[in-house]
Amino acid sequence: KVHATDMSRQCIKTVLGPTFGGPISKLLMVPARPEANSRCLVYATHERIVGLVKLPLEGNPRSSMGLLAHPLEISSMCVSYDGQYVFTAGGRDHSVSQWAINGDALQVDDGRNVLEHFIEIIEGGRDGAFMKEIIDYFYYAQIRAQGEETTKKRTIEGTIPFTQVSNLMRALGYYPSEKEILQMTYEIYTQYGKPGGNVDDIHINFEAFMRLYVNHRPVFGINKSNIEAAFRALGADPATGLIDRDLLFRMLQERGESLRAEEVDGCLKSLLGDDVSLEMLEDRDRK
Repeated sequence: KVHATDMSRQCIKTVLGPTFGGPISKLLMVPARPEANSRCLVYATHERIVGLVKLPLEGNPRSSMGLLAHPLEISSMCVSYDGQYVFTAGGRDHSVSQWAINGDALQVDDGRNVLEHFIEIIEGGRDGAFMKEIIDYFYYAQIRAQGEETTKKRTIEGTIPFTQVSNLMRALGYYPSEKEILQMTYEIYTQYGKPGGNVDDIHINFEAFMRLYVNHRPVFGINKSNIEAAFRALGADPATGLIDRDLLFRMLQERGESLRAEEVDGCLKSLLGDDVSLEMLEDRDRK
């Protein structure tokens, strides 16, 4: 991810960074050139890859490129004063390379709607099962915002209130933290809000939602090893993966973005059924 901030260090935009060869380890601005039609950034990953990102940052997958610059790690990188070249230094390969910069070669516009660029990186593409699920949930969010049990005629305008965005993302398998939701809220307000207005009054269309979803969701998703690592961080036994129940509940209610007792109850009911609660588990243990 690439995060843009304002002068107060408040995050105003989160965008999907280049996904070639791992996370970005170095990122530099390329000085403006009189003959260039656009500005860009140059980046390097920890190993092998160097590339360009076209400005402004939007998360569009067509706005970046990467190439194989070194066979192993990249220890250092710098840009010439005139913005024409980038120099990269390897490590164990004992080499320094010089690369010519041509930001205008990054052609984002291919004649299609920009939305298509974001849909391309969704699992299965436009015609895939997951894309159809996203569209279904987006329509349902519009219905939910108007009341699920209303008898009034519904109006589908192709937009949803921003208050529905976090629930919609959770339905699609991305569970943002409260901090991430605050960053998302500030980002949407700075782009679509009115001075002195309320973020609850902001409605976004499908393209804006897809930009948010692609830019904010985890790049590689959450798998079993991530969950196991999280339990180990909480104090689970490294060999068995087991964690003391009281320790787990205490950590959930006291550390980080803490959960209230009723929220823990809600999680238990979702996992174990409506007949199970935190108090019942405690009573069962005492018996």
